[in-house]
Amino acid sequence: MNFSAWAIRNPVAPLLAFVMLLVMGWQSFNTLPITRFPNIDFPLVAVTVVQPGAAPAEMETQVTREVEDAVSGIAGVKNIISTISDGVSTTAIEFRMEVPTDKAVQDVKDAIDSAVGDLPADVDPPTVTRIDVEGQAIMTFAVTAPAMTFEELSWFVDDTVKRALQGRAGVGKVERYGGADREIQIFLDPVKMQSYGITAQAISSQLAATNKNMGAGRSELGAGEQVIRTLGDANEAGRLAETTIALPSGRFVKLSELGNVVDGYEELRSFSRLNGEQVVTFAVFRAKGASEVSVAETVNTALDELRVANPGVSIDIVDETVFYTYGNYEAALHTLLEGALLAVLVVFAFLRNWRATLISAVALPLSAIPTFWAMDMLGFSLNLVSFLALTLATGILVDDAIVEIENIARHIRMGKSPYRAAIDAADEIGLAVIATTFTIIAVFVPVSFMPGIPGQYFRQFGITVAIAVAFSLLVARLITPMMAAYLMRSTDGGDEHGHKDGVFMRGYMRLSRRLTASRLSWPNPLRLVGLNRLLPRWQLLRPLWQWPGRLPGIAGLVAWIVNIPVALGALVLALALRILKAPRHFINSYYLVLFGGIISVIISIYFMVQVPGSFLPPEDVSRVSISVELPPGSTLDQTDRTTQAMVDAIRDIEGIENIFVLGGTSPTGDLDTRRAAITVSLVKLDHSLLRRLSEIGRRIPGLGALVPDVENHGRTRPQNEIEAEIFDRLAPIPDIRAFKLNDRGERDISYSILAANEDDLNTAVARLEEALRQVPTLANVASEGALPRPEIHITPRADEAARLGITTQQIAAVVRVATIGDLDAQLAKVSIDNRLIPVRVRLDDASRENLDRIANLRLTTATGLQVPLSTVADITIGEGPSTVKRLNKERRATIGANLPVGVALGTASADFKAMADTVDLPASARLQESGDAEIQAEMQQSFGNAMIMGLMLVLTVLILLFRSVIQPFTILLSLPLAIGGVAAALILTNSALSMPVLIGILMLMGIVTKNAILLVDFAIEMRARGMDRLAAVMEAGHKRAQPIVMTSIAMSAGMLPSALGVGEGGAFRAPMATAVIGGIIVSTVLSLVIVPSFYLIMDDLSRLMSRLFSRIIGPKEADPEAPPAEVLAERIAALAADQADLRNRLAPGGPGTLRAAE
Repeated sequence: MNFSAWAIRNPVAPLLAFVMLLVMGWQSFNTLPITRFPNIDFPLVAVTVVQPGAAPAEMETQVTREVEDAVSGIAGVKNIISTISDGVSTTAIEFRMEVPTDKAVQDVKDAIDSAVGDLPADVDPPTVTRIDVEGQAIMTFAVTAPAMTFEELSWFVDDTVKRALQGRAGVGKVERYGGADREIQIFLDPVKMQSYGITAQAISSQLAATNKNMGAGRSELGAGEQVIRTLGDANEAGRLAETTIALPSGRFVKLSELGNVVDGYEELRSFSRLNGEQVVTFAVFRAKGASEVSVAETVNTALDELRVANPGVSIDIVDETVFYTYGNYEAALHTLLEGALLAVLVVFAFLRNWRATLISAVALPLSAIPTFWAMDMLGFSLNLVSFLALTLATGILVDDAIVEIENIARHIRMGKSPYRAAIDAADEIGLAVIATTFTIIAVFVPVSFMPGIPGQYFRQFGITVAIAVAFSLLVARLITPMMAAYLMRSTDGGDEHGHKDGVFMRGYMRLSRRLTASRLSWPNPLRLVGLNRLLPRWQLLRPLWQWPGRLPGIAGLVAWIVNIPVALGALVLALALRILKAPRHFINSYYLVLFGGIISVIISIYFMVQVPGSFLPPEDVSRVSISVELPPGSTLDQTDRTTQAMVDAIRDIEGIENIFVLGGTSPTGDLDTRRAAITVSLVKLDHSLLRRLSEIGRRIPGLGALVPDVENHGRTRPQNEIEAEIFDRLAPIPDIRAFKLNDRGERDISYSILAANEDDLNTAVARLEEALRQVPTLANVASEGALPRPEIHITPRADEAARLGITTQQIAAVVRVATIGDLDAQLAKVSIDNRLIPVRVRLDDASRENLDRIANLRLTTATGLQVPLSTVADITIGEGPSTVKRLNKERRATIGANLPVGVALGTASADFKAMADTVDLPASARLQESGDAEIQAEMQQSFGNAMIMGLMLVLTVLILLFRSVIQPFTILLSLPLAIGGVAAALILTNSALSMPVLIGILMLMGIVTKNAILLVDFAIEMRARGMDRLAAVMEAGHKRAQPIVMTSIAMSAGMLPSALGVGEGGAFRAPMATAVIGGIIVSTVLSLVIVPSFYLIMDDLSRLMSRLFSRIIGPKEADPEAPPAEVLAERIAALAADQADLRNRLAPGGPGTLRAAE
């Protein structure tokens, strides 16, 4: 059905449909959430178990392994990752992507519920939570208030700030970092405790039992009912100090006589500083599916109200990702509009007609805007990936319209009216346009169904491109011909006589004629010496492949199948004899073109292999994340002093705006007092187009001096230079291990080391780290693992403890309460200012620093007597792991490095593996990829599978559309022609084969097939009209060269703003655009030259196959051709005359009536 002709004859319906699509698309564009990355659903569940005071070694044995055993049998589990630190065990269970997240959470809860009985009695109830992989803070703020204490400022954030933000639209959660919770601390004097004969554990238990308000029933006094309450809460620290404590001897003493009661805050295990000043910080997380930009606006509005209501409090932004997200949004829009404008200008330059240019330009908004409506219906967002898809589609969206309008202009030049030219041209080009669109869709749809994490991210990419291209097809088939029919004039096609071939077209036609229509010949060397007469005639071999045809029926078919190897051998030998006996050798020139094409592809592949691989291109994000690690056993105060020295060393570096330090935790969230995360915020980079053009101009020899200076609107110093200076200044600081993390919180390259035990793991880490430091492509090699730290080991003397009735659990409880206080759930609580303030009882700090005081702690025997700890246990200094990490029930450490400037991930990974292979590792130790290296390997495999599936779909589509099996291979054989252009572009720009480049290669697959389809479709059309195949190929090149060149240049022009890397996210888009432009240029030139030769070769192959299979496959009967209109008119007139004669004969009184009467 010719939809174009229907649209031309009925213009109201398609116009109304697209007006509705434009309105819905524009509304969707304004309501779509703006995010940095797509919203993904990854089945990842965490099990957290808290056991205060427990060391990692005990937690691993008693808790973590029990949890791992419980969840390992759940169906669909892919990986089990455990991290154990002091008192906390966190196990993350990663499920396969096909497992629904809700089911994964429920299965884990059921498994943990069944294993709770196997856990120690003093652990807190395990918590099972779903891990949101998108759950990164979008904004972080620092709060200061000179008039508030540290604890009051922390409560201000917890109470006032959180209440102001939580519940607002799009705000997921608000978390405080640094600061401290209010706590009443009772620092006991060990000398007084010993003299009174009471332990810290007994004091804490008495306070918890007596200092509380409790319900005590109800009464009925008089005519009413009353609730009975028991009020034992002290309500304030002063009254708590006067609490009476019962001694084991039967006497009593005031709490204040046993130690000091302080209304303060909890013992600090973390801190936060901004530019060296202590602050309390909080981070804002967006709700799933919410727009980052909208949430940021909401948060800023709420905080402005707080600043007005609390003038003494300063709330300053420390870090944010919204700037980058919105900057990428704006840059992508500008790139999209600039690329569209350049594409339209290219169309005008070729067609030199404003009406044709306007009709082509309309295709862009008509295709792009309805795509936003489809994205909204599918739950997509405006993010880095979806905008990348629209940027890529910029050139494609106008391609179909260009092909349509150019063909219509050609028909107008043939003397047709615009109306008739639009109908005929649209009908002629329809199959080619549909084929190109469906091949592009077939290439990109498989990307949407890639497995794993890459598939989650690129689902929106493939579907967005497919939808945009589908709308462009509707525009090209419905709107473009209709507008051309009613808007174009007879003069818009140009004069046929004035539209002569230019110099390039004449040169191309001469070259094409020489490469397709000529033959090369040379005399047979064997004939010159007479050797060819000695060879037998090839006709003698005919019976070897002809004899099965003499057998009847099934016997002949079976004999033909059995004889295939003999027949093929005989055919090859006959061909060789025919060549050797021929007086002259001939070869068609298009076979030489095929040979040249193969050579060029081999050379292209060679250079493509030389291009290093990477996961993501390096990008200036105006942010440097540094992980800091001090020696094992370092205190929080030491970490604070060291990080302060680091801040002082780098604060005056040019380009640094703020330095934020979060101590007591690693950048990935592992709690450890010797770890810290430093975030260095840089002045925002100047991403303006003028700045970029100025930089490019200054690199051109002879032109650099002429380029004028451009006013700076931000930082001009590259981030990598600032990073180098930062680490140069940090190098002299002793006893630290500091390394940079990328914006995903990981090392540039990292590997996991797995081993069965701690000794093998530590040995493997030490050997690998020493060897890898010698690799020049790896910078700042460092490991993260179970580093030993000093510990105090209390070993009970079993016989003595049993005699006195003292258990190991009792010893651990007494020491724990004396040093850090009782379990949080068992602490006494005091109600002050409508808050429940915990009361923690422990020894003073001086006693905790004295090993003799710890050894003298009193234990209660079975008879009620008290003995010192040293009488039943040995106290020694030892060591143990500071943290324990496990992967799939094996001990795990990570070793990573940063990449020097100019070194790609693929190169560094290869050098890493090569050096690791030379290291003698323990028997149980092995290496496993992790981080970017693991994702890169998974992504490349997934992309490879997607490309193969895309090629299969393309082949299927082409076979169905062209109704031929052979000629679609002509189109597929043209695909490798773009490899050379991609390799050249990447090498010239010093870019790696990264994820955006792979996306560009996918796009090139669709573009290259489009060029080949236009040529092959026209050649087939001409041959159907009776033209010779050589003439048809030449005519296809002549008529299709201009639209091919036009669409290729328009596509390249649409990619040019992206290739310049302007705006936020420009470094991500630039390699993709560069690869696309290089591939388009080379593939267009080679397609115009080589595809005609491919067509003739495949036609020769088709003839050969027809001859080979003609004996087993019958000929296809052609449908009877419809007679010409003149013949039909004559037949209709004759039929009408016969009908009139019959009516006359049957009429009353006619000849028929007389004969009936007789």
